[in-house]
This record gives sequence, C-alpha cells and structure tokens, in this order.
Amino acid sequence: MVRQCPVCGVSYEAELGRLDKGKDLHCSKACAFPGPVDRSCEKCGAAFTATRSEIVKGWGRFCSNECRRTRVNRVCVTCGLAFEVTASKVTYDIGKYCSVDCRGLGMRNRVKRECAVCGTAFEKPASTIARTAALYCSRDCNTEARRNDPLEVERVRQMQRDMLASRAPTAPERNLYALLDGVVGEGNWSSQYLVFDKWTVDAALPDLRLVIQADGDYWHGYDPKTHAHYSVAKNRLNDHRQALYMDKAGWLLLRLWEHDLKLRPEWCADQIRQHVAHAASQLSASQEH
Repeated sequence: MVRQCPVCGVSYEAELGRLDKGKDLHCSKACAFPGPVDRSCEKCGAAFTATRSEIVKGWGRFCSNECRRTRVNRVCVTCGLAFEVTASKVTYDIGKYCSVDCRGLGMRNRVKRECAVCGTAFEKPASTIARTAALYCSRDCNTEARRNDPLEVERVRQMQRDMLASRAPTAPERNLYALLDGVVGEGNWSSQYLVFDKWTVDAALPDLRLVIQADGDYWHGYDPKTHAHYSVAKNRLNDHRQALYMDKAGWLLLRLWEHDLKLRPEWCADQIRQHVAHAASQLSASQEH
C-alpha cells in the first residue's frame, strides 16, 4: 500500500499488516521521531535531551551512566560493612554479601572478625557470636586482653582467693598450723590471709606484720634439679618478688621448708618464736618514733 508521510509528504510503501499494528506510519525514523525531547533526570534532576525513539523504548530516563546505575545501599550480613547493590537484587532478596568471601562465610553460617588485640582476621560460627563477644583470634590474645583488664584481673584474684580458702590445707600447712597453735596460741594468728590485696599467704600475724609461709620442697624448688620446671620457676620468682615487697612494706617474712616442718618441728617452732619477738620489737620501735 502506498502512503504519504504526514511529516515530509514523501510517498512510500507500507504493508497493511504493519499499519494495523501501528507501525510504518512515517517514511523514516527521522520523520517518526523528529528531534530530541527535553527531559529531567529521574535520579539527580539534571536537565538533558533524549530522542523520541529512546523514549518509546523506555529509555531516556537518566542523564548519565552514573545516574542510570540505580543502586541501593546495603549492609553485609557477614562482616557488617556497607556496600551497594542494584535495585533488582534487592527486589529478589539477594545481594546480602559485600564479597565472594563473605558470601562463602554466610553460606557456611560463619562470621568474619578482626582480633581486638593483634588485628588478625579470623572466622567464628554465627552461633558462637550469638553467645559470646568473640573478640579474639586465639587463647593467647584472650589471655593478654584479660591480663590488661582491671575488672578481669580482680575477678581472677577473687576466684583464686576463694579457691584457696575452700581447699583443705596441705601437709606442710597442717604442720605449720599445729606449731602456731602451740607457739602463739589458737586464734592469735590467721590462715590464708590476704596481704596488701596482692597475696594470700599460708599464715600471718597481722598485728605484728609477720607472714609465715610453709613451702613444699618440690614446688618451691628446694632441690636445684627441679628449677627448670615451669611451675617451680614461676613459684620461685613469685617468692622472690613477695620477699622484696614484704621487706619494702616493713613486714617480716619467714619461710619454712616442708622437710623442716616434718623432721625438725622444734627448730621451726624456735624460728617462729624468734620472728614473733623480732616483729614485736620492730613494731614497738616504730610506734615510739
């Protein structure tokens, strides 16, 4: 069928079937879409122009490729970082992860963390995160953090005091306590006494500022062959620090070995009497001054 273009007047041929569908109504695309159309960007509002063919196809809505990238801010369900995804992913409830690694962790129900002490990245199951803070990558980092936390240090100290107070006395302690009852009298001394909020000692006479310790032969290193043992070395170092601190604070410290308490009780009793007398004289002298 021959038609005349309604825009330029040129005659052209068109098929009836296409005309029935609303097509080939003009001789060319230039006549069908004569010139650009002024538009406003749907994202940023900037003015721009678009051809009529673009508008018919549903295009010409955005002024640039950057505005055309309609993306939505999201938070990664694994690591909590902010990222962007396309709106279509949000529509279909996907795009929950910021990276392939986080998606793998999420599919395995694990969470990525950064150690609060050393900064090392590590993973923890989501169930663990729900129960605990999970701030540390290892037991060493957890111990380091607890060592520097005053509340945690005090909690551990109190737990140690409670444990010492609740346990039964050792054999050296029983021998020492029997000697103290005979030398200074029952009720005139204290067992498992807390000194300076720092050490729980075996026995003490607080009024005289006297501390008496019953040291086990093995664990406090009477035999030099045991000094290489970790616990023995630690106890010997603690004993040395304790002696220095007591002396600086003006307290007397008497240490009696396990074998002496067992085999030489009279000699140990005499040592206790001498230290009690010395402590009493020191206290009297300090009060006079």
